[in-house]
Amino acid sequence: INHAVTLAGWDDTKVTAGGTGAWIIKNSWSNAWGENGYFYLSYNDTQVNTEVCFWPNKINYENTRIIENYDYFGEIGYFGFGDTNISYAMVRFTAATSYTLSKLGTYAYEAGTTIKFEVYGFFDGVDMYNDLIASTQSHTVDEGGYVTLDLDIPISIYAGSEFFVKVYYNTPTYSYPIPIEQYYGGYAHATIESNVFWISRNGLSAPGNWYRIGSDTASPYDPCVKAYATVPAAPNDVTIANEGPDIVLRWSPVPGALSYSVYQCDEPYGIYTLDTNGILFPDPCWRTPQMNDKKFYHVIATNPKSEVKKEIRVLK
Repeated sequence: INHAVTLAGWDDTKVTAGGTGAWIIKNSWSNAWGENGYFYLSYNDTQVNTEVCFWPNKINYENTRIIENYDYFGEIGYFGFGDTNISYAMVRFTAATSYTLSKLGTYAYEAGTTIKFEVYGFFDGVDMYNDLIASTQSHTVDEGGYVTLDLDIPISIYAGSEFFVKVYYNTPTYSYPIPIEQYYGGYAHATIESNVFWISRNGLSAPGNWYRIGSDTASPYDPCVKAYATVPAAPNDVTIANEGPDIVLRWSPVPGALSYSVYQCDEPYGIYTLDTNGILFPDPCWRTPQMNDKKFYHVIATNPKSEVKKEIRVLK
């Protein structure tokens, strides 16, 4: 299932090849398509809805979420070795920003398919060097379709870092279990990547076990694997206190934060500059010598993509 249309009305007198009477359907391919973007579907059509899909649950929108993937169009087909129902995919991602990786997703061809994800910090096309950094539980699906699984423990990924997602696929009846995106003339003009996708029969580190897939190979496909991550949110429960000769700021840890910075200014809406007088501790807290003038502070969960701030007013 890869397209949806809108039932806009009906015409009991419309004559089609299927007989008299038809539904009026609105497509999503602009007014240049069909009859100003619409088409008719005979009441007697026997093919529509012979295959349907449904969404048993959803992932709520989060404005701090990042989704890493190569399959812009999603699953177009399936690939594999043709002689085994068990196959592995390896996908390389490069983090454009620092974030916390928490969930992975892919497609299952049919009910009863078993999927498991593992995340590695290194893969050279042959060997993973036992550099396993995260994994999910193995999961067998009740229905074919898109599947997401949570990592057992979310992990921090730094901007510019590579990580590699290995996916185990085991289908009950089909020997091409790996979902792929591919160029499909007149339908999906996908731009295929290179050097990001490998497949294997056994998923083991050894010469000859992994085969590279991509635009510069005989199998020009992209992997249908997604990585879900979040950037830090604003620090909560920030407190300030005088402790001996110091001002001490404390706050609750921010999920996914890789570091913190404290900026200061003499007025609440002025230009804030990095305060280099203080010392950051892993609690997290921050100490700076007391001064006689009034200061305003921003505590920032540092992230190259976004700096989300919590303003602290400090009165002397």
